[in-house]
Parts: sequence; C-alpha cells; structure tokens
Amino acid sequence: MAPYSSNTLNKKVLFLYMLILHANSTHYANACYSSIYNFGDSLSDTGNLLQFWLSDHNEIPHFGFPPYGETYFDAPTGRCSNGRLIIDFIAEHVGKPLLRPYVSVPSFAEGVNFAVGGATALNTAFYGERGINDTLTKYSLQTQLRWFKHMLQSSSHTSSGFTGASLISCCGEGGPYHYNTYSLCGEKPMPVCQDPSTYVNWDGLHLTEAAYRLISIGLLEGPYTTPPFRLSCFSKPTASA
Repeated sequence: MAPYSSNTLNKKVLFLYMLILHANSTHYANACYSSIYNFGDSLSDTGNLLQFWLSDHNEIPHFGFPPYGETYFDAPTGRCSNGRLIIDFIAEHVGKPLLRPYVSVPSFAEGVNFAVGGATALNTAFYGERGINDTLTKYSLQTQLRWFKHMLQSSSHTSSGFTGASLISCCGEGGPYHYNTYSLCGEKPMPVCQDPSTYVNWDGLHLTEAAYRLISIGLLEGPYTTPPFRLSCFSKPTASA
C-alpha cells in the first residue's frame, strides 16, 4: 500500500460540527432547550482559535481584522465569516444567546462552543505518523470532547437534581471515581452514597435509576425517537416519580 501523503490524504480533515441540545428535564414533550454545546472547526468556531492564536503569537491572524464580522458584529469576533454562523442562527432560533467560545465563557449554564478553527477529526499524532505535520491547530475533536468531559465532571447538575459529579460512582471505592475493577459494588460491604437520586453513575459502569429515568423521558416524551411514541398509549405520565 502506498504511504500516506498530502496527495492521498487531505492535509485538513474537516468534520461537520456536532450539536448537543440539552433539554429541560421536566417536560421533554415541549422540546424546550436550556443549553447548547457545539463541537467543530472554523465552520462553527466563535472565537476559540483567535484567543489561542493571540496567546501563542505576537501577531493578529488575518481573520482578526476587518472585514471579518462587519455585517452583524461590526468588528471581528474570531468567526471566519462576515457575520453570524450556522450555530448562531440555531441558537437564535431556539431562543438562546449566541454561544461563547470555550476559552472565555464565564458560565456553562446556557452552553458553550468547543469548536476551534482548523481542528481535525483525528488528533495530530495520527497525521504526524504519516508525515503530515502542517495541521493548523492541535485542538482536534478528541481534545474538544476532553474539554466537554471535564466540564461535565466539574459542573453540578442541579437543574436535573444531580449534585454528585458525573463520573463518580455512588456505590464503590478506590480512585477519584470510586471504582475499582477488583472490588466491585455488591461483592462485599461497600460504601454507598447517601442519596443515589443525586448521582448519575451507580457502580462505575452503569447509571442510577434517576439517570435512567431522565433518559427514558427523553425517549418516550421527547424528540429522540422516530416516529415518536403515542402518549395516549401510556398508562401513566412518564415524568411521575
């Protein structure tokens, strides 16, 4: 097989941005969204690359000058366009503020944009092993997902009733996440959290009943099944305890 080169593999692998629309947990049927989390490259970056660039270089990149941003923002924002991007229109459509870039967002409450201009779907090591070393940024999709996981771990889930960290087990011991493959929940008397309903993770591998309940609401009453379930067939409201 011929070795990889810039002729056989694009120097920059573009990936369509992904959206996570977090719905209010009480009434999924209304399809109301409380926050938006976005991943991607320059097609949806709202300022991350600009901030990273300014911190690493002594010059402003070309997209940090006019006429970038002139149509809507009247000044460059780090968006690679003259104005708003698709993610901006989506945010406006669901009634949320425009997403702030991850590097400067003051709060994750209403969402955050992890997209970085020039990001690739695969990390830089993949390209380096194939002799491709001119990728624009080191912030791949893998890096963005790591930021997202860190955000989930550090953010309390009070809006859903979850106050325990997302990755910490309710039942278990050992390590930062209370999970040990050689000492599993149920194998011996094991520490158990006082209120499992405030935890997402049950035993390190599975979720709590409270977490499964929220997921089931999303499936039964929300936009996550096609065609949707017929609510008239349910014997009782899914959202009830």
